[in-house]
Amino acid sequence: MVASGTGDGSYAAGTSVAIAADTAPPGQMFDRWTGDTASVASVTSASTTLTMPAAAITVTATYVAPTTYTVTGTITVLGNGLAGVTVSDGTRTAVTIADGSYTLSGVPAGTYVLTPSLTGYSFLPGSVTVTVIGNTTVGQTFLATAVAGTGSQSITVSAGNSGGCGAGVFGLLLVSLGLLPFLRRLGRP
Repeated sequence: MVASGTGDGSYAAGTSVAIAADTAPPGQMFDRWTGDTASVASVTSASTTLTMPAAAITVTATYVAPTTYTVTGTITVLGNGLAGVTVSDGTRTAVTIADGSYTLSGVPAGTYVLTPSLTGYSFLPGSVTVTVIGNTTVGQTFLATAVAGTGSQSITVSAGNSGGCGAGVFGLLLVSLGLLPFLRRLGRP
């Protein structure tokens, strides 16, 4: 007999029988076959075979909640943490806090592409592929750069004799380097 799966029936001794676990309940995944498993080819495969012994047997597919892990990292701009950046693995998202750190929680084992995003910034690298196989995956770091020409910015250039290059030229330099959005996020004009 096959419980929680397919392949149930009456078979002659020595017959190879394909068995498959039913679809896992919500929030769970296949774990293993239990019961009379001596003749099961792979007790940890949801689809496998068993060689029918001379006597009737029962195998049961069992399910567990998947183990999850965390992925952490930091996003910086000009050496400082950048708050408000959304980091996604395609399913889960996290937002960086004041020091630029983020934590994606509840990540099952697997391979994911992490992508940061925040209007007005580009990131290096643009995305990173991580393989989560256990414990915490740390150090997924990105460098942010303010993108010139984003947001609304105004520049006033005044004629006059200030005796130096003046704030207007400095402001123009900040805009051309793309640093004005960064300084505004820091609370500077």
